[in-house]
Amino acid sequence: MAAVKKNYELLDNFQAAIKGYTDGVAEAIEYLKTNKAEKAGKAGDLIPSDMQDYLNMAGEEVDEATTKLGVNSAVLTKAITAAKNNLGKLSNVAIAKDGTLAKDNAYLVAYEKSATAAITAVNALVKDTKDAVDALDKKVQAWMTPENVDAKENWTEEKAALNKIVTANFGTTDGMGKVLNTWTTGIVVTIRTAAAVKSGYYALAIADSLIKGKQAYLTVDTNYVANREKYLTFTADTLVSFTANKKAALVAPLNKNINKYAFKLSAIVDNIATGDSILIDTYAPKVNDNGNFTDVKDGFVTYDDDARVVIRTLGNGREISVTTDFGTNPDEAVYNTNIAFAMPPYAEFEEGEVFYVKNLNKKEYEGKFIVMNYDGNKDKDFVKADGVFASVPATQWFVKKANNGTHKFTIANRDQDVNLAKDAKIYVVDEEARIYTAGKDTFQVVEIEGLKEDAHLGYKYLTDAEQAIKSFVLTAKNYANPEAYFLSVGADSALVATPNADDALELVVATPTTKDTKLNDESILTRDYLLVSKDGKKTYNLKSEDGQLMITTKADSKNLKFRRVNDNADEYEVLYDGGKLSINQDGEGVKVAMNEATSYVFNLADAVNEQYMNFGNEGIKNVTISLDGDEASKVTAVKPFAVIKRTGLELKAAATDNDFVLGLDTAYINRPDNFRYAYYITKPIDTAKVGSFDMKGYMVSYADSIAHNSDTVKYDQDGLTRIGFVPANRVQFGNNDSLAIAKPKATAIDTINVEKANGMTLATWAFAIEEDGVYRIESSTGKYVSYLNGVLVLGNKDQAQLFNVNDTDLKPTDNEEIATSEVKVIAGNGNVTIAGAADKKVVISNILGQTVANTVITSDNAVIAAPQGVVVVAVEGEEAVKAIIK
Repeated sequence: MAAVKKNYELLDNFQAAIKGYTDGVAEAIEYLKTNKAEKAGKAGDLIPSDMQDYLNMAGEEVDEATTKLGVNSAVLTKAITAAKNNLGKLSNVAIAKDGTLAKDNAYLVAYEKSATAAITAVNALVKDTKDAVDALDKKVQAWMTPENVDAKENWTEEKAALNKIVTANFGTTDGMGKVLNTWTTGIVVTIRTAAAVKSGYYALAIADSLIKGKQAYLTVDTNYVANREKYLTFTADTLVSFTANKKAALVAPLNKNINKYAFKLSAIVDNIATGDSILIDTYAPKVNDNGNFTDVKDGFVTYDDDARVVIRTLGNGREISVTTDFGTNPDEAVYNTNIAFAMPPYAEFEEGEVFYVKNLNKKEYEGKFIVMNYDGNKDKDFVKADGVFASVPATQWFVKKANNGTHKFTIANRDQDVNLAKDAKIYVVDEEARIYTAGKDTFQVVEIEGLKEDAHLGYKYLTDAEQAIKSFVLTAKNYANPEAYFLSVGADSALVATPNADDALELVVATPTTKDTKLNDESILTRDYLLVSKDGKKTYNLKSEDGQLMITTKADSKNLKFRRVNDNADEYEVLYDGGKLSINQDGEGVKVAMNEATSYVFNLADAVNEQYMNFGNEGIKNVTISLDGDEASKVTAVKPFAVIKRTGLELKAAATDNDFVLGLDTAYINRPDNFRYAYYITKPIDTAKVGSFDMKGYMVSYADSIAHNSDTVKYDQDGLTRIGFVPANRVQFGNNDSLAIAKPKATAIDTINVEKANGMTLATWAFAIEEDGVYRIESSTGKYVSYLNGVLVLGNKDQAQLFNVNDTDLKPTDNEEIATSEVKVIAGNGNVTIAGAADKKVVISNILGQTVANTVITSDNAVIAAPQGVVVVAVEGEEAVKAIIK
């Protein structure tokens, strides 16, 4: 077969010569068509001399290649002859002075047609010959494998096909025909070298040893250790690997016996405690009558005699060799045929430990990392170091089960239910490098740099709160073009990509089930999503029509999942109905197979309709909040409400600028994925206690208090919710930095958990940027602070009042005494003092509306007992106020 492959050069040279000649002719023709003749003459005489020289040389190469190849093809000869004849006629075409060869010249057309036919015939001959040789060789190689060594020849059809080509196209006395004829008639003799080994015997590869780039295998040599001894030495040689019927086999090279590579290992279990030991059986070369090992008949040394590997002590050393002498009177060395191995140390792992795994035992993949293909077939793949990611669980492995007592472990992929080792003993190869072996696999455990403890690692996970308050757009990015694209609805409801953000399909998302999906590593939870129109009225489903994705509102159970593809933020592939989302060259959304490479990544990005101000303060700072364009009109607290008053004009005579100082305290700022920076707006109750966790008046929306309106106090005005200040304090939950507002002696229902609500509470406010230094103050309900007859209320965006926020060095005044014109209500310990209300009726009720006191005051400084907590004090002729009783 080697000679056949070598003679492929003759075919290739013949093919190249024909092409070279026709290319030269084509160049000459092009010259005649584009250059005016300097004199009248025949076309063949008018081409430049260098072109003529090239064509002469190329023609000689064609003749030489034809002779060496031994071409004897009637079809090819006819095609080449026709081309030559037409070329001769073309050469005799007369061209006038200053004339050119006409493009539609009949002889030119005839030549080009015949030349194409000749080239086609040459290419067909070369292809058909190689295909026929390869087909026959494939059958022969399959038959040469050990499991087929006793089978009869089964390549009659392939051999006949090749012989037919040889007979029709080549002579058999020389050239390619002779080589092919020799090969096809000598196949049986050649493949006698592929003897099958007995069942249970194996070839032993020598670690880190190559011969001319191929794996070296241990073999029994024909040399003795010493001339007078019958102990054979070892050597190394190569084998040919081959796969037939999906079974891998090792085949001996030509003229070598497979048994010289064959070794059988048998375990000896007399004393397991000391470790394992084995017997190694093999074959020895057969000595012929002439005293040597050469089997003249078969052409190679035969290895038929049973033999065994032994270890002998010679002087101060030990020698390993092969002997056939273990019959009735064996040499003393034969008794030392049990080869012992020390037990390797057991590995130790902690359950839940996570790492990358590098493969060390498969040659073609050695040193590469083992990962899982996300192709639906749970196939392992092998990648370089740039193919594993701290954010992609499919590239990571973890200890699913660990029993350091029995030394059995299950190491599994974090994403998919695929095991590297299942309830298996794992042994240490190199403890420092963390190299281990389990079964037939040797692997290295590699630390994952930058690995985060993330309960939703590798997947887009939106909490219920995020789904409730945010809207999204589906974005796309092409690695070849960093420009952002947005998914939208095109013609006929097709899903399309557009660079115009204004055309993006704005959505909210919904989790179709209350249950999250667990990965194989059950500490990681993922979610599927439905896309819903922003108004919540339509559910958008994808429908695949011939691969193209369409938007439909028809019910469908096929949800979307967003899976990270690398460590880059916001780069996901969208999994859908057993495939994944991609964009074709026309900008249309298409569904492709899970294992199909695509250059697009996607994200479910926040549709940020507002940009919010982050004032950059840590903790509380003093500010004034004034109307935009009217610095003298500022927000302050009067009674239980928030109002706008002008400096020095509308407060009590003793008021100063300090009465307008408010506290701006961070509520929900530095949080993952947060863009809506939320703040508390406060007014001190005790000017000596102005820290973040001191009791203060907090500006709140009275949306939850309107149901408790009374004749003396109303929490809305003209149908709009009023804003006010209530006494409260911040508290912490657990050991994290979550924040809340709680009333004294509060129950759980009275507590606002700011972290759980993602900063969206009745007591937190965001400053939507209108322009530099000008803001709309936004509530958690999407309403904005509005100004109505001096009173602050909540309105829609069109009603929003614009404000300025200014830092100030002034100190705030306290709010413990809440003024109601000339009447003062002073909260005390177990009581409330009412000053300036003589002869007026006073009603005191708790937060539930239950009356605590109902009396007419006869003194200008009346003290009335009241329970601890928040009470509502209604003085005749005055608006009711809230007070906190200590």
